Amino acid sequence: MKSAGANELVAAVEKTTGYRVVVDTVDNIGEDAQMLSARPELPVHTIRVSKAKLPYAEYIVATQCAMILRTWADPTRIPAFSPITEKVGHYINRTASAKPLSQAPASVAQKTAQHYVQGLLHQVRSMPLEILTIRDCRELCPDLRDLQADSVENELRRLSEVFAPKLRSSVPEQVWRGNVSMNSAFALNWAELSGSPLAMLPYTSAGFNGTATSLLKEVNAHSAKTPDAYTALVDAWAEQVGLRTLYQWEYRNGRS
Repeated sequence: MKSAGANELVAAVEKTTGYRVVVDTVDNIGEDAQMLSARPELPVHTIRVSKAKLPYAEYIVATQCAMILRTWADPTRIPAFSPITEKVGHYINRTASAKPLSQAPASVAQKTAQHYVQGLLHQVRSMPLEILTIRDCRELCPDLRDLQADSVENELRRLSEVFAPKLRSSVPEQVWRGNVSMNSAFALNWAELSGSPLAMLPYTSAGFNGTATSLLKEVNAHSAKTPDAYTALVDAWAEQVGLRTLYQWEYRNGRS
């Protein structure tokens, strides 16, 4: 990689965790990258960058490394987000019975509700961390700021698709509000970092300013580079969007 900042983050991960970072590419995924965190039986951190996102590859690698550094701040106590099957199942059933899914065939409603709920759980465990790593990379990788701006603004455009009337009318209210609430904090963070209010315009129009401010306040309060700060941040977000009872934290030792 050409980026000095990205290379420094890779080196920091390898020094902190004791495992090498391997970068690869992957086809047909709906996210920027897949990251497989190292463990004794698979002793490398593998970052697979989506081929569709290759123009942003160095920035993506930098963000993935920044995430590892936060979650591996204590390599003897690495947190893992673990959904509670029974409680998630109840939440899915409740979602499937809410309008407009309640008007669909039961099998379709159930499958769609499962997709929505899994998406919310993924979002609540990953988006607070993503906000922190955007800040980390802005500080540690000044040579990647142009790529960062392109990448984040592209993500903001994708997130704003939830305001399309057709999509808005097809998603249960609780799911839609949970998703947009977290998106609004992501947008507010970028508006503050970039100095441009444009990112917040759709959320301001929809009345999410207060929600964005409240969620971002939790990011500011839990920004320490420790595993406990990360889990406390996710818990605070989950509490605000009604997901806190659906998961628990488990811990593993990355060096056993």
